[in-house]
Amino acid sequence: MPPRSHRSNRRSFLKTFSAVTAIASLPALRSVWACVPTSHFDITTDSTTIQKFVALRDDTVMQSFCFDTAQNRLWTLQASHGGQTAGDLYLSWIDLSTWTTSSQYMSLKGFGHGQGFYIENSGSDTWVWVECDALADATSPYEAFGTKLCRFQWVSSSPATTIYSSTDTPGYTTGATIVSTADKYDLSPGCRHLTVTVDPCNSRMLIRSLESSVPWIRIYDLSDVKTNGLTATLLHHFTQMTIESDTTTSGAQVAEPLQGVALYGNFVYYISGFEKGHTGMGTTCSQPTAQPTYLYYQSTLPDDNHAGYSAPTTAGYSLPRREPEGIGVWQASSGSRLVLGFSGPADSTGCGANSFVSSFYSKDTLM
Repeated sequence: MPPRSHRSNRRSFLKTFSAVTAIASLPALRSVWACVPTSHFDITTDSTTIQKFVALRDDTVMQSFCFDTAQNRLWTLQASHGGQTAGDLYLSWIDLSTWTTSSQYMSLKGFGHGQGFYIENSGSDTWVWVECDALADATSPYEAFGTKLCRFQWVSSSPATTIYSSTDTPGYTTGATIVSTADKYDLSPGCRHLTVTVDPCNSRMLIRSLESSVPWIRIYDLSDVKTNGLTATLLHHFTQMTIESDTTTSGAQVAEPLQGVALYGNFVYYISGFEKGHTGMGTTCSQPTAQPTYLYYQSTLPDDNHAGYSAPTTAGYSLPRREPEGIGVWQASSGSRLVLGFSGPADSTGCGANSFVSSFYSKDTLM
């Protein structure tokens, strides 16, 4: 199935290209593993299973992940028990040699939803870029989302280090570790739902935010942001492409929740979808198929009118209570891979279980 065409001109939707036209216009596939800005991952190909049922630091749902090839780690953010309304998260890492989760972790208090983050290595130090200063969302009262971007240093300690977003964070006591105000970046008043990711090849930072309920994409050079904050030169600024909708059992059209953002070369990638068995979607948690999860790519270039394309993916369809949770680019030894993350219960059926593990799949063809 060719990808569906979208245009992001103020989130309007243009008609779908015909199958014949779409297929005829596709460039020849290339087995290119370097970072080629003009190439994009083929989101329509079959997915490769990387690793299934990985136990994280806790048994809560993974929110996002970030590959760290310098240290051969896959870092994860996950919701903390009872902390979603406050924006509390756990940050930990997986050893990619064994796919086992380290006992090291940090507890992040009052940061946000954790839909994206970035791990920066600087000498022997590891730094974390993530949303912070969480506020509860009136449209999603059980979750909180970041309103600023921040950077802090990873601390490996036993017991784990707890870091607070600010002195206003619930539970903060005098003397506890907080994010320095000098390491916070305010995009603009009224921004919310901040998500950050970095292109692992070109070191460009993408920040997604909601402004007056419209999702915007901003792209900067990472080194410029480190030097000048968000007064850095804005390389690209455009609205996010339209996210697909699903039909509920009552016949209503409901937009799928966005579950992750990635940047690679001249393209932004998104993943969206509901949990299998989500109320009103007409699926059960253990059935072998699920309501669609969609993948997307969108051009960063104004010459392309920031054109976007979408296609459903069957990656991980058999997983119980399968829910997409994150998307990222892994510059593996075998080549660059667009990796999709999913969460689901650890037991065989998943129905009613509340102990979650994570599974990872990839799209490996650039075109």
